[in-house]
Amino acid sequence: MSLDHKLVHRASKALLRYVEKNTFKKSMSMFTDDAEQLHLIISTKDVATKERHKPYRIPLRHPMYDEDSNVCLIVKTGHELTIEQINELGIHQIKEIITAEQLKKSCKTYEARRELLATYDLFLADDRLLNSLPKLLGSKFFKAKKLPAPVNLLSKNLKTELTRALSSTFFRPAKGTCTAVRIGSTKLTVPQLEENIEGVVNLVIKFIPKGWKNIQTIGIKAGTTFTLPVYSVLPEPPTAITIASTSDSMEVDTPKEEKPKPKKNSRKSPMSRELPKSKSVTA
Repeated sequence: MSLDHKLVHRASKALLRYVEKNTFKKSMSMFTDDAEQLHLIISTKDVATKERHKPYRIPLRHPMYDEDSNVCLIVKTGHELTIEQINELGIHQIKEIITAEQLKKSCKTYEARRELLATYDLFLADDRLLNSLPKLLGSKFFKAKKLPAPVNLLSKNLKTELTRALSSTFFRPAKGTCTAVRIGSTKLTVPQLEENIEGVVNLVIKFIPKGWKNIQTIGIKAGTTFTLPVYSVLPEPPTAITIASTSDSMEVDTPKEEKPKPKKNSRKSPMSRELPKSKSVTA
Protein backbone atom coordinates (compact mmCIF):
# COMPACT_ATOMS: atom_id res chain seq x y z
CA MET A 1 0.00 0.00 0.00
CA SER A 2 1.20 3.54 -0.73
CA LEU A 3 0.04 7.12 -1.08
CA ASP A 4 -1.89 8.43 -4.06
CA HIS A 5 0.66 10.61 -5.87
CA LYS A 6 -2.03 12.83 -7.41
CA LEU A 7 -3.50 13.57 -4.00
CA VAL A 8 -0.04 14.30 -2.57
CA HIS A 9 0.61 16.69 -5.45
CA ARG A 10 -2.66 18.59 -4.95
CA ALA A 11 -2.16 18.85 -1.17
CA SER A 12 1.47 20.01 -1.51
CA LYS A 13 0.58 22.63 -4.11
CA ALA A 14 -2.37 23.95 -2.10
CA LEU A 15 -0.37 24.13 1.14
CA LEU A 16 2.58 26.02 -0.33
CA ARG A 17 0.27 28.38 -2.22
CA TYR A 18 -1.70 29.17 0.93
CA VAL A 19 1.45 29.81 2.99
CA GLU A 20 2.85 32.03 0.24
CA LYS A 21 -0.28 34.20 0.18
CA ASN A 22 -0.38 34.37 3.96
CA THR A 23 3.31 35.30 4.12
CA PHE A 24 2.77 38.10 1.59
CA LYS A 25 -0.02 39.57 3.73
CA LYS A 26 2.22 39.45 6.80
CA SER A 27 5.10 41.11 4.99
CA MET A 28 2.77 43.94 3.95
CA SER A 29 1.95 44.37 7.64
CA MET A 30 5.66 44.63 8.60
CA PHE A 31 5.84 41.07 9.92
CA THR A 32 8.81 38.79 9.31
CA ASP A 33 8.63 36.43 6.35
CA ASP A 34 10.73 33.57 7.74
CA ALA A 35 10.17 30.12 6.29
CA GLU A 36 7.69 27.94 8.15
CA GLN A 37 8.29 24.35 9.15
CA LEU A 38 6.09 21.74 7.48
CA HIS A 39 4.89 18.66 9.33
CA LEU A 40 3.46 15.29 8.48
CA ILE A 41 0.55 14.46 10.82
CA ILE A 42 -0.04 10.72 11.31
CA SER A 43 -3.14 9.48 13.11
CA THR A 44 -3.38 5.82 14.12
CA LYS A 45 -6.31 3.61 15.08
CA ASP A 46 -4.64 2.11 18.16
CA VAL A 47 -3.75 4.27 21.13
CA ALA A 48 -0.04 4.25 22.03
CA THR A 49 0.59 4.05 25.77
CA LYS A 50 4.37 4.44 25.72
CA GLU A 51 6.52 7.38 24.64
CA ARG A 52 9.91 6.88 22.99
CA HIS A 53 12.63 9.39 23.88
CA LYS A 54 15.16 8.08 21.35
CA PRO A 55 13.79 8.93 17.89
CA TYR A 56 14.12 7.02 14.66
CA ARG A 57 16.30 8.74 12.07
CA ILE A 58 14.54 9.21 8.73
CA PRO A 59 16.70 10.48 5.83
CA LEU A 60 15.20 13.23 3.68
CA ARG A 61 15.56 13.36 -0.07
CA HIS A 62 15.71 17.16 0.20
CA PRO A 63 17.27 18.33 3.52
CA MET A 64 15.53 21.17 5.32
CA TYR A 65 18.66 22.67 6.94
CA ASP A 66 21.13 24.68 4.89
CA GLU A 67 24.01 27.03 5.76
CA ASP A 68 21.53 29.74 6.75
CA SER A 69 19.99 27.51 9.43
CA ASN A 70 20.85 27.90 13.11
CA VAL A 71 21.72 24.60 14.77
CA CYS A 72 22.86 24.16 18.37
CA LEU A 73 24.99 21.20 19.43
CA ILE A 74 24.81 20.06 23.08
CA VAL A 75 27.89 18.13 24.23
CA LYS A 76 28.85 16.34 27.39
CA THR A 77 30.68 18.44 29.97
CA GLY A 78 34.42 18.05 29.38
CA HIS A 79 34.02 17.05 25.72
CA GLU A 80 36.52 19.07 23.69
CA LEU A 81 34.85 20.25 20.52
CA THR A 82 34.85 23.79 19.11
CA ILE A 83 33.04 25.67 16.36
CA GLU A 84 36.34 26.02 14.52
CA GLN A 85 36.67 22.24 14.33
CA ILE A 86 33.12 21.94 13.07
CA ASN A 87 33.73 24.58 10.37
CA GLU A 88 36.89 22.74 9.27
CA LEU A 89 34.69 19.72 8.58
CA GLY A 90 32.62 21.86 6.18
CA ILE A 91 29.54 21.88 8.39
CA HIS A 92 28.31 25.47 8.69
CA GLN A 93 24.80 24.88 9.99
CA ILE A 94 26.02 24.45 13.59
CA LYS A 95 26.37 27.94 15.03
CA GLU A 96 26.93 27.19 18.73
CA ILE A 97 28.17 24.42 21.02
CA ILE A 98 26.84 24.25 24.60
CA THR A 99 27.90 21.86 27.33
CA ALA A 100 25.36 20.14 29.58
CA GLU A 101 26.62 22.17 32.54
CA GLN A 102 26.17 25.46 30.68
CA LEU A 103 22.70 24.38 29.61
CA LYS A 104 21.75 23.58 33.18
CA LYS A 105 22.81 27.03 34.39
CA SER A 106 21.27 29.02 31.53
CA CYS A 107 17.90 27.22 31.40
CA LYS A 108 16.74 27.64 34.97
CA THR A 109 13.93 30.07 34.14
CA TYR A 110 10.98 29.70 31.78
CA GLU A 111 11.98 32.83 29.85
CA ALA A 112 15.49 31.51 29.25
CA ARG A 113 14.15 28.22 27.87
CA ARG A 114 11.73 30.01 25.58
CA GLU A 115 14.48 32.28 24.25
CA LEU A 116 16.76 29.30 23.63
CA LEU A 117 13.96 27.48 21.86
CA ALA A 118 13.26 30.41 19.53
CA THR A 119 16.94 30.99 18.67
CA TYR A 120 17.70 27.70 16.93
CA ASP A 121 16.01 25.69 14.18
CA LEU A 122 17.41 22.36 15.39
CA PHE A 123 19.13 20.94 18.42
CA LEU A 124 21.62 18.09 18.24
CA ALA A 125 22.95 16.38 21.34
CA ASP A 126 25.47 13.76 22.35
CA ASP A 127 23.51 10.50 22.53
CA ARG A 128 24.96 9.86 25.99
CA LEU A 129 22.89 12.82 27.29
CA LEU A 130 19.61 11.78 25.70
CA ASN A 131 17.86 10.48 28.83
CA SER A 132 18.68 13.55 30.95
CA LEU A 133 17.74 16.26 28.43
CA PRO A 134 13.90 16.07 28.59
CA LYS A 135 13.90 16.89 32.30
CA LEU A 136 16.55 19.56 31.84
CA LEU A 137 14.82 21.36 28.94
CA GLY A 138 11.25 21.14 30.21
CA SER A 139 7.84 20.67 28.64
CA LYS A 140 8.22 23.64 26.27
CA PHE A 141 10.57 21.63 24.05
CA PHE A 142 8.10 18.72 24.06
CA LYS A 143 5.21 20.91 22.88
CA ALA A 144 7.31 22.55 20.16
CA LYS A 145 8.59 19.15 18.95
CA LYS A 146 12.17 20.38 19.31
CA LEU A 147 13.75 17.82 21.58
CA PRO A 148 17.43 17.38 20.60
CA ALA A 149 18.24 14.70 18.05
CA PRO A 150 20.97 12.25 19.10
CA VAL A 151 24.37 12.08 17.41
CA ASN A 152 27.36 9.88 18.15
CA LEU A 153 30.20 12.28 18.86
CA LEU A 154 32.56 9.34 19.44
CA SER A 155 32.17 8.22 15.82
CA LYS A 156 35.37 7.73 13.86
CA ASN A 157 33.91 9.80 11.03
CA LEU A 158 32.37 12.80 12.79
CA LYS A 159 31.64 14.64 9.54
CA THR A 160 29.50 11.79 8.21
CA GLU A 161 27.65 11.47 11.51
CA LEU A 162 26.76 15.17 11.69
CA THR A 163 25.93 15.39 7.98
CA ARG A 164 23.49 12.46 8.28
CA ALA A 165 21.77 14.12 11.23
CA LEU A 166 21.41 17.43 9.38
CA SER A 167 20.03 15.64 6.30
CA SER A 168 17.39 13.72 8.22
CA THR A 169 14.19 14.16 10.13
CA PHE A 170 13.35 12.29 13.32
CA PHE A 171 10.28 10.22 14.12
CA ARG A 172 9.54 10.10 17.85
CA PRO A 173 6.33 8.10 18.58
CA ALA A 174 4.21 9.87 21.18
CA LYS A 175 1.44 8.74 23.50
CA GLY A 176 -2.03 8.75 22.03
CA THR A 177 -3.02 8.42 18.39
CA CYS A 178 -1.39 11.46 16.74
CA THR A 179 2.29 12.04 15.88
CA ALA A 180 3.96 14.90 13.99
CA VAL A 181 7.11 14.56 11.86
CA ARG A 182 8.97 17.41 10.20
CA ILE A 183 9.23 16.99 6.47
CA GLY A 184 10.76 20.30 5.38
CA SER A 185 10.05 23.99 5.18
CA THR A 186 8.24 26.39 2.89
CA LYS A 187 11.52 26.92 1.03
CA LEU A 188 10.91 23.62 -0.78
CA THR A 189 9.30 23.47 -4.18
CA VAL A 190 6.17 21.39 -4.83
CA PRO A 191 8.09 18.44 -6.39
CA GLN A 192 10.62 18.49 -3.55
CA LEU A 193 7.87 18.47 -0.93
CA GLU A 194 6.12 15.59 -2.71
CA GLU A 195 9.30 13.48 -2.66
CA ASN A 196 9.88 14.21 1.03
CA ILE A 197 6.31 13.27 1.93
CA GLU A 198 6.36 9.96 0.07
CA GLY A 199 9.87 9.07 1.25
CA VAL A 200 9.13 9.80 4.91
CA VAL A 201 5.81 7.91 4.89
CA ASN A 202 7.38 4.80 3.35
CA LEU A 203 9.96 4.66 6.15
CA VAL A 204 7.81 5.78 9.08
CA ILE A 205 5.25 3.04 8.36
CA LYS A 206 7.92 0.45 9.21
CA PHE A 207 8.16 1.77 12.78
CA ILE A 208 4.40 1.84 13.44
CA PRO A 209 2.90 -1.35 14.92
CA LYS A 210 0.72 -3.17 12.35
CA GLY A 211 1.89 -0.79 9.61
CA TRP A 212 -0.74 0.43 7.17
CA LYS A 213 -3.50 -1.51 8.97
CA ASN A 214 -3.06 0.84 11.94
CA ILE A 215 -3.20 4.09 9.93
CA GLN A 216 -6.36 6.19 10.13
CA THR A 217 -5.27 9.44 8.44
CA ILE A 218 -2.12 11.12 7.12
CA GLY A 219 -1.98 14.86 6.43
CA ILE A 220 0.41 17.77 5.99
CA LYS A 221 0.33 21.18 7.63
CA ALA A 222 2.36 24.28 8.37
CA GLY A 223 2.41 26.03 11.70
CA THR A 224 -0.41 28.43 10.76
CA THR A 225 -2.58 26.19 8.58
CA PHE A 226 -5.10 23.42 8.93
CA THR A 227 -4.18 19.84 8.01
CA LEU A 228 -4.58 18.80 4.37
CA PRO A 229 -5.22 15.05 4.04
CA VAL A 230 -3.11 12.86 1.75
CA TYR A 231 -4.45 9.53 3.02
CA SER A 232 -7.50 8.47 5.02
CA VAL A 233 -9.68 5.44 5.68
CA LEU A 234 -13.27 5.30 6.82
CA PRO A 235 -13.87 4.25 10.42
CA GLU A 236 -14.76 0.60 10.83
CA PRO A 237 -18.48 0.01 11.40
CA PRO A 238 -19.49 -1.21 14.86
CA THR A 239 -19.94 -4.95 15.18
CA ALA A 240 -22.64 -6.71 17.19
CA ILE A 241 -21.49 -8.66 20.22
CA THR A 242 -22.97 -12.15 20.45
CA ILE A 243 -22.72 -14.71 23.24
CA ALA A 244 -22.55 -18.33 22.13
CA SER A 245 -22.40 -21.42 24.36
CA THR A 246 -19.69 -23.85 23.18
CA SER A 247 -20.25 -26.57 25.77
CA ASP A 248 -22.82 -27.81 28.20
CA SER A 249 -20.67 -26.55 31.06
CA MET A 250 -21.16 -22.99 29.90
CA GLU A 251 -24.56 -21.91 31.04
CA VAL A 252 -26.06 -18.52 30.70
CA ASP A 253 -28.31 -17.46 33.50
CA THR A 254 -31.66 -16.42 32.13
CA PRO A 255 -34.09 -14.45 34.19
CA LYS A 256 -36.93 -16.51 35.58
CA GLU A 257 -40.43 -15.63 34.62
CA GLU A 258 -42.14 -13.90 37.44
CA LYS A 259 -45.50 -15.32 38.42
CA PRO A 260 -48.26 -12.81 38.77
CA LYS A 261 -48.71 -11.87 42.38
CA PRO A 262 -52.13 -12.71 43.83
CA LYS A 263 -54.35 -9.77 44.34
CA LYS A 264 -54.94 -8.89 47.94
CA ASN A 265 -58.54 -9.17 49.13
CA SER A 266 -59.91 -5.84 50.02
CA ARG A 267 -60.81 -5.52 53.66
CA LYS A 268 -64.52 -5.54 54.35
CA SER A 269 -66.23 -3.12 56.59
CA PRO A 270 -66.99 -4.49 60.05
CA MET A 271 -70.67 -3.69 59.47
CA SER A 272 -70.77 -6.02 56.49
CA ARG A 273 -69.47 -9.03 58.35
CA GLU A 274 -71.90 -11.82 59.18
CA LEU A 275 -73.01 -12.09 62.81
CA PRO A 276 -72.08 -15.33 64.53
CA LYS A 277 -74.94 -17.81 64.79
CA SER A 278 -76.57 -18.04 68.19
CA LYS A 279 -76.23 -21.31 70.02
CA SER A 280 -79.38 -23.11 71.18
CA VAL A 281 -79.92 -23.26 74.95
CA THR A 282 -81.28 -26.41 76.43
CA ALA A 283 -82.92 -26.60 79.70
